[in-house]
Amino acid sequence: SMARIFQLSLATDKEQISKAKDRIEANTKGFLEPLDKLEQLVYLPEGKTLLAKSKQSASEYVALSKKVQSLVDEGKKDDATKLSLGDTYTALQTFAKSLREFSDFQQKLAADNAEESKKDYTSTRAKLIWLGILSVLISFGAAFYINRYLSKQIGGEPEEVVAFASSVASG
Repeated sequence: SMARIFQLSLATDKEQISKAKDRIEANTKGFLEPLDKLEQLVYLPEGKTLLAKSKQSASEYVALSKKVQSLVDEGKKDDATKLSLGDTYTALQTFAKSLREFSDFQQKLAADNAEESKKDYTSTRAKLIWLGILSVLISFGAAFYINRYLSKQIGGEPEEVVAFASSVASG
């Protein structure tokens, strides 16, 4: 966007000036709209503060770029050039810095969330493994208990029961 500001302040051809204005408008819309959308998504106080700082510096940059456009429209090329090389450039740098700070915060937040998710996964996996082992042990215990209970009810060991059942079957 700064290149378009420079182009606007230095251009002499009306078509070039018009194209530069169109590009500045598109670029401005290209960063203001996402900043507005982000406002709905950011929920932590530090993130809200950094986003507000970015929006404020964006507003200052946009105001100065419009001032450059006004000076060009008024035919004050020298003033437009001085403003674009001075305060407007500084405002853009401030805006870029605030966006970097916001981006760094979001990256740290994402890394922290990833670490927390990894810990949750590891903990849950360990619990599920222990529950599986416990379930197998309980199943074996229940099978053993049922086997003993049935053996006592029928009387004797399973081999004896099979031999008795065979003798009854053969008459």
